[in-house]
Amino acid sequence: MIGAVGLPAPPLAFVVAVAIELLLIAGFQARLVAIALALFALATAVSFHSNFADQNRMIHFLKNIMLAGGLLQIAGFGAGAISVDNRLAKDREAVASVVPAADRLQASEPRSRTMIEERDISVAVRDGRRLAVDVYRPDAPGRHPVLYASLCGEVHFRKPNVSKVSIF
Repeated sequence: MIGAVGLPAPPLAFVVAVAIELLLIAGFQARLVAIALALFALATAVSFHSNFADQNRMIHFLKNIMLAGGLLQIAGFGAGAISVDNRLAKDREAVASVVPAADRLQASEPRSRTMIEERDISVAVRDGRRLAVDVYRPDAPGRHPVLYASLCGEVHFRKPNVSKVSIF
């Protein structure tokens, strides 16, 4: 249909469309890709399916409008849990790995509400620098996830109100 309207390079347009759709399926740059596809769907609806006297064109027009709405929802809410974007975000957030995921507190273990504060603990980050952090952790035996706040120069963060902290 692209060639019939006189647009150049229909095979190239097909390859680009498939590549962009694969990026969306993988969840790589999902917000940007979803916006691009939504704009493409709207442009296609207006350019190719605006003859409302033909019922088939009307159906395809409405289909493209609904596709654009779904793609804008992806753009608004982002990629899902198993997307490439989510995996990359987790890698960026995991600057210092304190407790492996397998060793986290199990739901069946007792929960502790008292906390231990350890000040100026040296933690190595991926680029080789060391950060001094305050560590707040449960006062219970075993390995637990740690809440920490980094210190920047002479700036000290307020001690969190641990009376309202609940672990898991």
